[in-house]
Amino acid sequence: MNRETFRPQPTLPAERMVSFEIKAPLATHWRRATCVEVGCPDYQHGWTVAVSVLRPSDRELFRQKGFRFIDIDGGTGPALLFEAGQPCFRASQHRTRMDREEIFLQRPGDWRVPIRQSGALGKPVIFSSPDAFADALHTQLDKFAD
Repeated sequence: MNRETFRPQPTLPAERMVSFEIKAPLATHWRRATCVEVGCPDYQHGWTVAVSVLRPSDRELFRQKGFRFIDIDGGTGPALLFEAGQPCFRASQHRTRMDREEIFLQRPGDWRVPIRQSGALGKPVIFSSPDAFADALHTQLDKFAD
């Protein structure tokens, strides 16, 4: 499902706006994880692959890699049924959050200013705690309450 983000066009220019962000970058806040750690359904229940999408050499490759599977009639044609309890084909893509606090920051501009260009408007502020971030955000919002 592909939905476009609805953003009403602001009346103020981008350089008069301020953005507040909470980030957990993949490189610093996530690590590789096993199928067990992420509760991978393929690991837990097994999975099937339609024979029609395989190359002739794939079966032998699966055996060499230690995968356990059997041939079945998958309802829509022949398939390979891989046993539960073995790492899935996407195991190298599994990630889990590390125990690191998010990065709380405020930067000049808004979504109309690419992050790589926002430095021209001023330096971002990195907050030392979630409370400091919340205080700054509420202070900014209070400007509109009056």
